[in-house]
Amino acid sequence: MRDPFQQPRSRRTALFGAAVIFGATAVVAPSAAQARATTAPAEPSTEIVSVPISFKVQNVNRTPIPRQADGETYTVRGHVWAPAEAATDLDHDTATLYLHGLGLGEFFWTNPDVPGYDFAAQQARDGHISVVVDRLGYDDSDDPPGKEIC
Repeated sequence: MRDPFQQPRSRRTALFGAAVIFGATAVVAPSAAQARATTAPAEPSTEIVSVPISFKVQNVNRTPIPRQADGETYTVRGHVWAPAEAATDLDHDTATLYLHGLGLGEFFWTNPDVPGYDFAAQQARDGHISVVVDRLGYDDSDDPPGKEIC
């Protein structure tokens, strides 16, 4: 009997590929001007920043699975949340990518309207760097034709 929690290999491979692509391209070093412009007060000794990021992706099919792709270039948008000192310190080599599921958006990880539910900001207060993005077709990222996304 197939384990209901085990995803098919092709889906795991696609998800891993997406994580590698997002991880490799989404972790960018913000400029000092960007970091200063978005500094937000936090706990007494910790300031955090939320720096807008964007990067281009091309909708192509490099898998053996026959899928239609339009070959166009689209923009993925999101934010890097970090302690203020980490935003300009290029020695940091670790960040965590938080990617939302279906029907959600970047707001799933950054919801200042609900007290105690701004996960990315809390991670920054705790000293962690977080990358949160809207997947293609969601909120601030580009919206390619739904049946032509690969």
